[in-house]
Amino acid sequence: MWNPAFVCMLLTLGLLGTALALLLWFALLRRSELNRLNTFTFLTPAFALIIGAVFINERLGLVEVGGIILILLGLLWVSRR
Repeated sequence: MWNPAFVCMLLTLGLLGTALALLLWFALLRRSELNRLNTFTFLTPAFALIIGAVFINERLGLVEVGGIILILLGLLWVSRR
């Protein structure tokens, strides 16, 4: 179980996926309002779908593409001044 590939993935997830993400989040919090930044957490499912399609060759159906478009339109609507 503790082979080099597992250790590499664990370090990548721990350092990039958690530590770097938190550092970026707190840096952004210093520069912007929380309610404005919080809307971007809705991008998580869209990123998951896109990463699955690109790296695991998952197929995106009409419902998934429509969901991504709705998420992006919602973010644009909320982010406008």
